[in-house]
Amino acid sequence: MANPETSTTQHDRPTLESLPSEMLHCILDYMMPEEPEIGETRPVNYSSLVPGEDWHSFLSHRRALWSLCLVSRKLASLAQGRLHKEVVIFTEESLVLFLRTLEDSSQLVQDTRSFSCRLTLSRPGVVRDVHRALNMHCDEEMRPLVDKSDDFRTYHELDRPEGHDRTPEAIVSYILLRLPRLETLLLQTPICDDHPDYGVLVHDLVYYRGQSGLTMLDPPETPFKHLKTLKLQGDPELGKYFEEESEDPPECWGVDPLHYMPLFWISSKLTTLEVSCDDGSWSFGNYEVRGSEHLGSLRHIYLHDSLTLPLKLGFILQHTHQLETLYMTPRDDPEEDDHHWEHMEHLNIKEGHDQSLDAALGKYGMNLRHLDIGWLDVPGHGALIGPNARLPSLTKLAKLEKLAIQLVVLYGRQVADPQLTLAGLLPPNLVELVLEDWWFTDVDDYEDQDHWGAEDRVSHYRRKRDYRTNALSTLLLFAEESITRQPKLEKLLLLCPIQWTWIAEEGISPDFPFEEVKQAFQRRGVEFIVDEA
Repeated sequence: MANPETSTTQHDRPTLESLPSEMLHCILDYMMPEEPEIGETRPVNYSSLVPGEDWHSFLSHRRALWSLCLVSRKLASLAQGRLHKEVVIFTEESLVLFLRTLEDSSQLVQDTRSFSCRLTLSRPGVVRDVHRALNMHCDEEMRPLVDKSDDFRTYHELDRPEGHDRTPEAIVSYILLRLPRLETLLLQTPICDDHPDYGVLVHDLVYYRGQSGLTMLDPPETPFKHLKTLKLQGDPELGKYFEEESEDPPECWGVDPLHYMPLFWISSKLTTLEVSCDDGSWSFGNYEVRGSEHLGSLRHIYLHDSLTLPLKLGFILQHTHQLETLYMTPRDDPEEDDHHWEHMEHLNIKEGHDQSLDAALGKYGMNLRHLDIGWLDVPGHGALIGPNARLPSLTKLAKLEKLAIQLVVLYGRQVADPQLTLAGLLPPNLVELVLEDWWFTDVDDYEDQDHWGAEDRVSHYRRKRDYRTNALSTLLLFAEESITRQPKLEKLLLLCPIQWTWIAEEGISPDFPFEEVKQAFQRRGVEFIVDEA
């Protein structure tokens, strides 16, 4: 017989719903999925994902939230709000279903803060599957929203001769115009001429914003007035195809950021721009008069896998005087990179030219707090970086706290100059410093090292003996001089793209040659880390 003092009836047992509201909110906030970073390919299906991968974690969290929606009305109201707070579209069916949700239960999406569309809306397969999903999930009352209005018929008539169906674009623009509290927007965009840029989408968002009483497309509220972050993701599936295929890839491919500049015009609070796989066209051209003033609100720019040249980074700085973060990683495609430099020949930029990146940093970069830039090579165009292919203006950037820079960009062509000590090349208030052990003369070794055998690795290691000696001496001197020149420094990370420069065989820690350097920095309270790039 159960002890009446210890027995608990089913009614008395604590349940998830019986928890205090504050605790419930904390639990559900913890269950909020974290969207994979820009540039990730969309998942094919859940069963093929590996636990620990970004998409597996994201979908697992969303599934858990959906399950809570089936438990009770109270939990459903809490979970649904979180599911619609951050919307990620990566299938054609989910795009159409979200459109239907928007029409059936518009209140559910009024608190949507983030919308990511990870579909290339002009790819033929996407267009086909969107129409298939429309036929499956949209009844006759929904049809005018997608293909029977005068606006959509006009678009179709204009595009039919070119063979382009703009229905997916029109659906996304219709959705975005009805998310008045949107703060973050990710659009996956075309990166080749086979798939046209988003003409209808850009037109709708600019033209219908703030309009009233014109057509059924008009938004009930002014959209984009809260948008802070715009992400343009170059089609990652097609990008991987171009990078991996050996058969005649396009000479130049990537996101054309200028095509989407009208979105800057309608986003007065835009502070962050993030682009993956851009084509490097940042000179603004015809947009200079109308568009450049709308870039002034930008505080943070991140360019991933970029073809942006030093000259174009200077143009960006020229139009974003309040910029605090400038981040750019180069696309790992030397053949395309060489082609992209060809159009620089006619500029004939000489040393000290006022269009160099160094000149732009000295004139417009005084608000920078985080700078991370680099290139695989600058064939014959070091003057685009600055005098002697380096950045002497760095020392003037008093607000700069985080810097990631290649040694070749610091030293340029005067690497042997004894006056160029590392501490004398850097800004005074650095807190975190990343130095990449990269020299443009190493590009061939970098591309070949994956095919090296043991003899190749040992041969390379031996050739770099004098370099290692000089580099270690430089770092030891920096540990001493930075005490007074960079007194706020807390962390130094050394990246080594060619690991065989520092170790001769596998299985040896990359820290091994740097023990004395590490101890020297530890004595002054600076964390020193070595890693492979």
